[in-house]
Amino acid sequence: NFNIIKKYLPLCKNLISISKSITDRYIDLGIKSKAIHKIPNGVSIKKFRQLDKKDRMAIRKSYGILNDEKVLITLGRNHPKKNYSFLLKLIKKMMMRKIKFKFFFIGQGVNKLKDEISLNNLSDRIILVDTSDNFDNNDNQYPSLKIIKFLLISDIFVFPSVLESFGVVIIEAMAAGLPIIANDVPGSKDIIINKKTGFLSKKINDTESFIRQIEILLSNKKLVSKMKFSCIQESRKYDWEKICLIYLNLYKTIIEKNLRNEIKYN
Repeated sequence: NFNIIKKYLPLCKNLISISKSITDRYIDLGIKSKAIHKIPNGVSIKKFRQLDKKDRMAIRKSYGILNDEKVLITLGRNHPKKNYSFLLKLIKKMMMRKIKFKFFFIGQGVNKLKDEISLNNLSDRIILVDTSDNFDNNDNQYPSLKIIKFLLISDIFVFPSVLESFGVVIIEAMAAGLPIIANDVPGSKDIIINKKTGFLSKKINDTESFIRQIEILLSNKKLVSKMKFSCIQESRKYDWEKICLIYLNLYKTIIEKNLRNEIKYN
């Protein structure tokens, strides 16, 4: 209930904000800035070891991806806010432009898109990887090594979500060195640096804008190389080893402050 949140949340002395958009929302609710601790979500950087060319090509070949085809990828459960319907429109237009590509849809429930994909004659371009059933059964890691490999064999990360508190998959894509194309919305704009780690589409859900940005990345190897480097560098800010230390220091500060107050008033 929003009224309960509005009434009681401002009474909290310590709140974590994982993004600027969340910070702005807290302030809108009347929460004092001194009670807000800005700590983003993280990613385990050490897991993202780049594949050698031979392994990369072998994995791509196992999915029927030709040498001259570029691989685009999106991660996310099949939910309206993840905007898969927009991606289907985008892919249809890309096919009309004669762009050579394959597109991975990876997430819970993506198999439910099969009928719509077939109806639109997109089956030969889209590879569905549904993570619902025992996908990570033998892998107690997050993200799983399977997901990491899919990112490492891809060329561009496309994230059309219309609303996020913090797009964890964005920092995972950056750790893999993938330029990102996304809508300029909360959760995405908080992480992506426009024209440095990817492109933000000012016009929301504009297929032409997304295609134009995709074509720039497909034709400009120098820019891609530069963005790849920037993505990897930027992702290091979100390394869990750093984020965990920030949390530990915060907890230590709060505990020490409470102990001092307890001594003072006893």
